[in-house]
Amino acid sequence: MLLNIIIIIAPFMGFLLFAAVFYLFYQTFPVIFSGKRKDFIYLLPKIKITLAVIFSLILFERGISIYVIEQAISQVNDFDSKIMINDQELSYQDKIIFADELGDYKLSKNKPAGSSPGWLYKVIIVNVQTELVFEFKQDNRDKNYFWIYFPKYGGFEQVGFMNSRLLNKFQ
Repeated sequence: MLLNIIIIIAPFMGFLLFAAVFYLFYQTFPVIFSGKRKDFIYLLPKIKITLAVIFSLILFERGISIYVIEQAISQVNDFDSKIMINDQELSYQDKIIFADELGDYKLSKNKPAGSSPGWLYKVIIVNVQTELVFEFKQDNRDKNYFWIYFPKYGGFEQVGFMNSRLLNKFQ
């Protein structure tokens, strides 16, 4: 249920962040260039509130990333779930390996220096409640390093990185 709500709300996160930053600049630039100290004092509460909104949106987005990955890990560990990588269903042993590798994900938006995503692996995790579709993109430098994307997630779609040897079998 919460995951479905997040999928609906998440595309608007980028717009809200942009609107908050735009509002901050819209309010501060005229005051800065006017040079009137009195106007700046009245502007401080607006700046504080806008910065609080911006940082709250960033933290909320990070929390959504954590929640989505944790949901995927719990669904992978569910006995009744079915996992498909590039339209090939995983065996029970591969499912255990994938769950272990996914559990060691790195929640980061920073890419390794000089690397970029390459080969695409489509991973679908299906259980009774939901269907999660992820895209794992292989790093162009380290063939066991993958960028994790959640396409339904909207504007903030990259949710992290992980190391995997299993995904290389499904090229």
